[in-house]
Amino acid sequence: MPTPPVQDYPSTHSVLGKAGATVLTYFFGSNYEFATLSTSSVTPDVSRTFKCFLKAADENADSRVMAGIHFRFSCKAGQEMGNKIGKWMIENTLKKVR
Repeated sequence: MPTPPVQDYPSTHSVLGKAGATVLTYFFGSNYEFATLSTSSVTPDVSRTFKCFLKAADENADSRVMAGIHFRFSCKAGQEMGNKIGKWMIENTLKKVR
């Protein structure tokens, strides 16, 4: 008997993370290094450093796969949607302050 196809929805975390990273990259550039602190992880107050917003968005999407919440293709689809949303926001609603 053939295996039924796997079904999943696009990862909302991946959509939101990529949309935010796309907009932040537009404003701050692609090499904006930053650190963030987790207050809800198993090891609270652990600082994470990222070389750019897009790397943080990638790790955000990967975490959904590692936690068993989504399949990889669902996170990829979410990131593609998030990138489109971020670009739409930049082109249609946001203005760069000079």
